[in-house]
Amino acid sequence: MSSISIKYRPEPTIFLASVGVGVNIALCQALITYRLCAEKLNIFETTCFGQASISDRYEIEVQASQYGVYAQIASSVPALISCVNLSVWSDINGRKPPILLTLFGLAIQNIFFIAVSTFSFLPLWLILVGNAICGCLGHCLMLFSCCFSMITDIVKDQKKLTIELGLASSLIFAGIVCGSLLSKLVVEIMPPGANYFNYAFLLSVLSIFLAFLYAVVILSDSKSTSANSTMKKTEPGDQNVEKKAPAYAIVQCLNVILKPRPNNTRCLLITTSICFLIAFSCDIGMVGLQFLYLSNEPFLFDAAAYSEQLSIQTSASALGLFFIPFLFKGIFNITNDLWLIFVGVLVSMAKSFFFAFAYNYCMILIFSMSYFGSSVLLTGFRAFCSKLVEDHETGKCIGRLFAILSSLELLAPLLSGASFNVLYSYTVAYFAGLTWIVAGIVLLFVLIILWFVHVDMSKRLMIVDDDQVAIMNSVDS
Repeated sequence: MSSISIKYRPEPTIFLASVGVGVNIALCQALITYRLCAEKLNIFETTCFGQASISDRYEIEVQASQYGVYAQIASSVPALISCVNLSVWSDINGRKPPILLTLFGLAIQNIFFIAVSTFSFLPLWLILVGNAICGCLGHCLMLFSCCFSMITDIVKDQKKLTIELGLASSLIFAGIVCGSLLSKLVVEIMPPGANYFNYAFLLSVLSIFLAFLYAVVILSDSKSTSANSTMKKTEPGDQNVEKKAPAYAIVQCLNVILKPRPNNTRCLLITTSICFLIAFSCDIGMVGLQFLYLSNEPFLFDAAAYSEQLSIQTSASALGLFFIPFLFKGIFNITNDLWLIFVGVLVSMAKSFFFAFAYNYCMILIFSMSYFGSSVLLTGFRAFCSKLVEDHETGKCIGRLFAILSSLELLAPLLSGASFNVLYSYTVAYFAGLTWIVAGIVLLFVLIILWFVHVDMSKRLMIVDDDQVAIMNSVDS
């Protein structure tokens, strides 16, 4: 791992971009709540929500929850189209240009956040415009997808690949931690009631600019000219794909999942991808709801308290993404990535039930620290799916595979919003924790399905081993 040149290391770009994303995660929902409260009560101070009556708070929470869904749709729908097109393009032409494009889109998104938070006469729906532009230019998930593809292009050892993907994923969460802490710092140093959003989002733009600068000056493309020429000689049909990528990108991406494969691997890919979508929807897809839940009684979290909680949560995620794959692969030599997924889904299910009945800060702290175990499902799914692709396809379609997973990550908040956000809006006045109970039950079904996948894979391996023994016996005789 240490022999890889720094010019093929996308990790600094991942970390710096994640800092900006962390600021957005910590403050975007808070900005929406602030603007809705300010427009309703005509109090343009960041302490507006604390001055509202209980009935007004419930009404604002419902509106903010719905607006959060609109914001997700505004970024996710165009990103679904741009991700598949950019992934096909990157598999043929290189990873670096899409990385630069997505960083530019993130900067534009933050500029819209700054404008809406600074000028009260600007409508709140401009946030949706910024999100849509960011989605059209690839979204942050396309950035991470290209970075994961670069790592897969360079690292050929399967055991090291899982560890490297875990390290890269941990840097995403480490960057989000730093972004959350920066947000908390800005909130605390500003006077009570002052507008801290514009300063925090300005720091986000600065971090994204540094990521862009590193990518331009230092980062080299993992897909060299010689590698591309070799691939095009062995796969002449790809030249036509390159010319028709905008029209056929979706088909090319879906073909990675849907085409027939040996030992019915196609069924495993489809089942695992569906489980990934559902598990992500029930876990990280619900982070936006956490702010609404924690801003209500008995917690009454403000933006600073939520940033602190999010920092603990993402710190635990970063540590888990680094240490758990290392323990599995480097120490215990557990080669099956499904066990990483089992750990992630099981912990995610347990913490959903726990969060539903939390009633004090200590329980919220335990919930946040449990992300140490649940976040590993991201690395587990990525590593497991990448190894289901045949060796001769790796350079050709790995970007498309990661783009599919990124697209599922984009769909997850939409699925979560269409189900859990609606459920929360109906139950917030009675028992808001019911949303997380339902999520835990869904994760239980995901765990059962994945266990059947594990049993099926074990049977296939036994059949392969028996065939190899039969062949060896026939040779000996």
